[in-house]
Amino acid sequence: GRAAAQALGVPAAEYDTLSLLLTHRPSGSRGAIGTNMSAEERQAIRERYRSVGAADVNAFLESLPRDMLFVMRTWSLVRSLNRRLGGTTRQRFLIMSEMATRGMLQDEGTAGKKRPDRASWRKLVRLALTMIRTQVEMYTLDLVYVVYRRLYCITSSTGRQYG
Repeated sequence: GRAAAQALGVPAAEYDTLSLLLTHRPSGSRGAIGTNMSAEERQAIRERYRSVGAADVNAFLESLPRDMLFVMRTWSLVRSLNRRLGGTTRQRFLIMSEMATRGMLQDEGTAGKKRPDRASWRKLVRLALTMIRTQVEMYTLDLVYVVYRRLYCITSSTGRQYG
């Protein structure tokens, strides 16, 4: 994570901010995936960012690469549309990962060539297997959460679908 942020030009001091922005969790969070932040984590975040104003937020966002800002805006739009159409977070992640992999497949398979060479075919197969593995992992996590919710009789108090 830190190396990737550094490669994007994000200062080391801003790594935690980027982590919070992308994952809605502090970088050192020990909470399980799919759970809320602890009260202590929330309080620490409030304390850390108490004095941050709009100018600070703008300066941070301006320091990020333009492509990253475009992706973040797109995520926000997709998240909003997905919520309004009744979709779940899990469905959104699954569809986004599938589409990203399909885009990579198209780029690798047709990179200006009429007919892909052997190396391109290997990349296509590797990417297709990655897409299948991602789907299997998402469906496995979904099954685990369904079993957990049923085992402990967990229901949604808001009427929204879990996932």
